[in-house]
Amino acid sequence: MEAEEGVTEVEGGVPKPEAGNMEGEEGITEAEGGVMEAEAGNMEAKEGVTEAKGGVTKAEAGNMEAEEGVMEAKGGITEAKGGITEAEARNMEAEEGVTEGDGGVMEADLEEVTEAEEGITEKKRLAILSSRANDSLIF
Repeated sequence: MEAEEGVTEVEGGVPKPEAGNMEGEEGITEAEGGVMEAEAGNMEAKEGVTEAKGGVTKAEAGNMEAEEGVMEAKGGITEAKGGITEAEARNMEAEEGVTEGDGGVMEADLEEVTEAEEGITEKKRLAILSSRANDSLIF
C-alpha cells in the first residue's frame, strides 16, 4: 500500500506539468492573437495593394489613350494607302499604254513575219524549179 501510495503521489504529480502545458497553450493563444493582428496588418497591406492596382488601372487607361492614338495613326496610314491606290491607278494607266505598245509590236511582227514567210516560200519555189531544171539537164 505504501508503494501504491507513492505511485499515487507520482500520479498526483503528473497533473502539475499538464497545468503548465495549459499555461503554455494560453501563451500560444496569445501568440495566435498576435498572428491575427499580423493578419489584420496583411489585410491593410492588401488594401494598399488594391490602391496600387487602382493606380495601375490609371496607367492602363493611359495605355488605352495611347491605343486610341495608334488607331488615329492607323487612320492616317489608310489615307496614305489611299494615295498608294492612286499611284496604282497611274501604274494601271501605264500598263494600258504598255499593252497598246505590245499591240503595235504584234502588228509589226505579223507584217514582218508574213513578208519573211512569203520570201521563204518564193525561195522554196525557186529551189524546186532549179532542182527540176537540174533533173531535166541530167536526162
